[in-house]
Amino acid sequence: MDFKKKILVVEDSQFQRAICVSQLKQAGFENIEVAEDGNVAYSRLEEGEIDLVLCDWEMPELNGIQLLRKVKKNPTLQNIPFVMLTSLKDDEHFQKAISEGAQDYIIKPGNPELFKEKLEKIG
Repeated sequence: MDFKKKILVVEDSQFQRAICVSQLKQAGFENIEVAEDGNVAYSRLEEGEIDLVLCDWEMPELNGIQLLRKVKKNPTLQNIPFVMLTSLKDDEHFQKAISEGAQDYIIKPGNPELFKEKLEKIG
């Protein structure tokens, strides 16, 4: 696992963003950026150098699934691994995320071990 990969955490809640970043650091990841909504995240992705996206589902304006669709439609961004991060635990949401192109789905709150395990599978 490359712990130097640049991870973009997209989360509208400042508290949840801080928790996610802290857990990723505890798991050994060093290069973490944040975006407070889908629009900011998309702009940051267009600038380049993001290796993986961890994205909350429920956000105002451009939510996580809308951002995922937008990323997957963009030929220069579509190969960036995308993981949904949400408190929605039902199978319907999981299947929707995977069918739209997400590599995985993490139920909040995560923990360092879970982040490490899930992100190692993605590479």
